[in-house]
Amino acid sequence: MSVMKNLIINTFVVALLTACSGGSDSDSPLKMKGSKTECEVVKKVAEANAPNSQLKIEAEEVDENEAIKALMNGKVDMAATSRPLTEAEIEKFKKNNIEILSVNYAIDALVIITHPRVGVQSLTMDELKLIFSGKINNWGEVRGENRRIVRYSREANSGMCKFFKEKVLKTEFASDITIFNSTKEILSKVTEDTCGIGFVGLGFLMDEQDKPSDKVWAMPLSISNKHIAYSPFEINDVINANYPLSRPMYQHYKLPLRDNVKKFLLYELSGNSKETLRKFGFFPIADNQKEINKVYGYK
Repeated sequence: MSVMKNLIINTFVVALLTACSGGSDSDSPLKMKGSKTECEVVKKVAEANAPNSQLKIEAEEVDENEAIKALMNGKVDMAATSRPLTEAEIEKFKKNNIEILSVNYAIDALVIITHPRVGVQSLTMDELKLIFSGKINNWGEVRGENRRIVRYSREANSGMCKFFKEKVLKTEFASDITIFNSTKEILSKVTEDTCGIGFVGLGFLMDEQDKPSDKVWAMPLSISNKHIAYSPFEINDVINANYPLSRPMYQHYKLPLRDNVKKFLLYELSGNSKETLRKFGFFPIADNQKEINKVYGYK
C-alpha cells in the first residue's frame, strides 16, 4: 500500500474517507503546522464548517520543512505545504510505518510585484530569470524607466523561494539580492522602492473585501514574447495554469483520520470552502488537480 495517498471529491469519496477514518478521539483538536496563511485558512474553513463538525484547530506557524518533520515525529496531525512530499520524505514515512494522506486543497499564485513607477506592463519568464540572476540590471532593458533594478527574495528554505528557483530561476540569485524572512517585509520594501521587484503569494495583495492592493504592480507574465501575458488576478487563468506561476497547495495528514477531520476534508474539498479560500488569495482546485488526487487516491 502506498505511503503517499491523495483524495478527490467524487461519487466514491464518502466511502474513501470512511476507510481512512479512525472514528475515535473525535473531540481532540487537530494539531497542524504550516505557513501563517495556511494556518489561518484551515482555522477559517473549520469555523465555516462548524455546523457539521466542531473540530478545534491548534495551528503553529513554521516553515514547511519543519511542518513535515513534526508530522513525521508524530507531533501534529497535519502539515500544510506549498509543495508535494519529496521521494526522500516518502521513504522516511514508509520506514517509520506512518501512512500519509496528501491532498491538493487549493491553488495559489506566486505574484511578481514591482513599484508602479517602474513602468513595465508585463514580463516573460525568461526576462524574469535574467532579472533575478543579475543578467538584466536596468528596467530600461525590459521596456521600463531608466533606473536600476533592486531585487528582493524570501530566504532559501521558504516554500515560496524554492518554488521560484525551480520554476523560474534554475540557477543562483544575483549576488546583490536582498533576503527577507517574511513576505510582508518584501511587500513593504517594494511599496517604498521605485526600483524594486520581489515575489509574494497572491493572498498578501488582497484586502478584507477581496480587492487587490493598488500600492504595487502585480506583473502579468507570459511564457515568451510570442505568448499572451496573464494576470494573477484572473481567476480562471490561475486555476487552469495559464498564469505561469500557479501552484497547488497541499495538506498532509497522518492516518487514520478521525471522524471530525474526515468531515472537515469533505467540506474543504467539496467547493463549499471557495469563499473562504478566496479571502486568503487562494483558488479552489481545478479538474487537473482532482484527477491527480484520483490517480493516487486511497483505496
